[in-house]
Amino acid sequence: MRKNKYSSLLTVIFCFGLFIIAAALFLINGLFDGRTGTYIFTCASVMLIYIAAFVPFITSFISGDTAKVVISGMVYYKGMWLYGVISAVDIFLAIKVVPLAVAVAIQLVVLFIFVIYIFMAKATSDNISNIEENETIQKSLITEMRNKAYQLLLMTDSSDDSKVRDTVKRINDDLRYLSPSSSPEAYELESRMSTLIDSMASDVYFKFDGVKSTETLEMKFGDYDFYYKQRKNIY
Repeated sequence: MRKNKYSSLLTVIFCFGLFIIAAALFLINGLFDGRTGTYIFTCASVMLIYIAAFVPFITSFISGDTAKVVISGMVYYKGMWLYGVISAVDIFLAIKVVPLAVAVAIQLVVLFIFVIYIFMAKATSDNISNIEENETIQKSLITEMRNKAYQLLLMTDSSDDSKVRDTVKRINDDLRYLSPSSSPEAYELESRMSTLIDSMASDVYFKFDGVKSTETLEMKFGDYDFYYKQRKNIY
């Protein structure tokens, strides 16, 4: 609800500013008697500067990710500042000094440079998104293992074997302090560890009442420890 409120307010501010600029440009029309082309060029340039200045604010409300917009916006506004300053100088030159064709050429060049900055801002934004997505995947796998290990711990409540209970408890404790890593090797080890926890939960020791042998379960514990020792050394 708050987002919609601020989004509507931003739209009103943007439209009001657009109206003020359009009115101002209309009122100075008399200064361009006989120079319709220069007047149109001035109006178009001023409108482009104004719209470009508002783009990051509008994008932040559309995407809902203000932090990402701020970071990529730093790149965007470097180009925006360059574009705005040169465009303002170009408008002055078009009115006072250079032919309109030269002013248009300058405007096209600076607009092209600005587009490059927009591309770099978009690339920055996409890179941030990829990093966030990778972090989410890394955290989700560890969270999934923690949930599985906790369920395994609940299954050991009825176990008479203290060694099994202690081992499962240790697995839960180890996972609690395991930090995410961006390493592909870490992801591979975590996947194997997760599979082993699934295998522990489906072991005959838990599936069939009266089965006291822990031989296969201990083998899985050993395999898990082997992978865990490798994984905890990856940061």
